Amino acid sequence: MFSIMLLFCTSLLSSYKAKECSTTTPLFVMLGTDAHLEVTEPVHLVQHSQFRWTFNNSVNIVRVFSDNTNRTHDNYKNRATISGDYSLLLKNLQQVDKGYYTAVFLSDVDKCLAEYSITVEDLVSAPELTVESVSNNSDLCVLTVNCSAQDSHIQSTLRYDANNCSLLEGETSKVTADGASLQIKLVNCSVSCNHRNHVSELKAVKKIQHFCPTKSASNKTTQVVIPVTVIGICLVLSIGLFLKRRPTGRTQTCENTIYDTLQNNNSVQTVAPNPPSFSSTTIYAHPEPDQSTRTPNIDSVETLYARIDQSAKTKPPSSHHGQHN
Repeated sequence: MFSIMLLFCTSLLSSYKAKECSTTTPLFVMLGTDAHLEVTEPVHLVQHSQFRWTFNNSVNIVRVFSDNTNRTHDNYKNRATISGDYSLLLKNLQQVDKGYYTAVFLSDVDKCLAEYSITVEDLVSAPELTVESVSNNSDLCVLTVNCSAQDSHIQSTLRYDANNCSLLEGETSKVTADGASLQIKLVNCSVSCNHRNHVSELKAVKKIQHFCPTKSASNKTTQVVIPVTVIGICLVLSIGLFLKRRPTGRTQTCENTIYDTLQNNNSVQTVAPNPPSFSSTTIYAHPEPDQSTRTPNIDSVETLYARIDQSAKTKPPSSHHGQHN
């Protein structure tokens, strides 16, 4: 009796080992989508043989018999479809569908044809990235970076110096409660907060330069402004010099001079000085040249000539008045 029971147990153990798969393929599926499970070896059903897909080695999702008839579990009638090559299509996967799916050929010796480990994941939530200044001067900028998503949070410190960025200390990555990862990355002086799992990834990015106006940036601005200013000044001076040297046409000179031209007699008459209000006027008296030698005044200068008539402008001497008396 004992020998019979031992033989039976050995047979069961051999059967279990035969159904074990040498490899298990991990498969990550987005929540609400489908999964296609393939058989890695060809299947040839013979009399008294059977093929089946199982879930966690306990639920027969679908069974195919030697006469090519099949039977699907009630819980999978609208969610599982087997094709002619014995591959399985699972529809609208939910979190409860996470587990092991095994394709087994049952005959005199059972054989595992394929096994998948399915993980169902939802889309990750958008991460939140905040950057705060710890110290900031013209030569060095130190910042604190906070990266968070849902109930997870990590923090790091970084420095920015003359366009060179580096992480100093702190936590740069973390695995969240739902199996996703939270990570701080620094690429080309841009810091990012990454929230990802196997089916989705979202990130927030900020440029470090926006928080650190360093001396190098100021120098670049100065290097641009100074040459532009110098060029502008030189241009204005050049235009002014050009306009100053430009010919402006003939200039006429107006002289406020009174010439007292005498008549043919060459005696010089004495003219009373002008009133004080005309003190700026200069008075000249000279003989009038002969008409034959006088040349016309072609250049019309604004000169006032006063022809003084000797008989009209002067009175007879007082001695003559005495003789008449």
